[in-house]
Amino acid sequence: DRHRLRPLYFSHARQLGPSGLISVLARTLRVAPGRSHAETVHALTSQLRDEPLDLWLAFDEAHELPPETLTEVRALAESELGRESRLQLLFAGLPPLREHLQALPPLWRRITVREEITSLTREELPAFLGHHFGKPTAERFHDDALRLLFERGRAIPGLLWPAARTVLRAAPAKGTILAPLVEELLDRWELA
Repeated sequence: DRHRLRPLYFSHARQLGPSGLISVLARTLRVAPGRSHAETVHALTSQLRDEPLDLWLAFDEAHELPPETLTEVRALAESELGRESRLQLLFAGLPPLREHLQALPPLWRRITVREEITSLTREELPAFLGHHFGKPTAERFHDDALRLLFERGRAIPGLLWPAARTVLRAAPAKGTILAPLVEELLDRWELA
């Protein structure tokens, strides 16, 4: 609802440093940069309190956020102590994200909804591949190739999808995809 929320989506978490985050937020809220980082953060938190819209920050691949950036997000989240926050945060990432967030107890405490997508079962892999690449393409994988892909991808959708995509790009356009090709490609590209 754009009448209540102002969303900002950060897709390349690894590249988002604390000063970059503050800079983007300041520009979004039309806050003039201060003489120091601390002055800019102070002006930003003051502006957040006066904003008519909630600021919604979505961090994709958040497991790759630098620890300093997570610390900066924690500081922003804590700036609203004692009042309803105008800042909403969404972290999406692979399993290491939980450990990174738990390393910052003040931030971890403020996460009110925690959803974890469990890994796939071996039986779900063909349907997963069919959903992403089409059923005819998914059916090209030999059972041994699927088993290898599943084991090397540790049943994690975020690892299985790029590994399968790499295999499909390198495989011949037609025919069955066999385990030796999958193993060679996963080893060569250090996938899964």
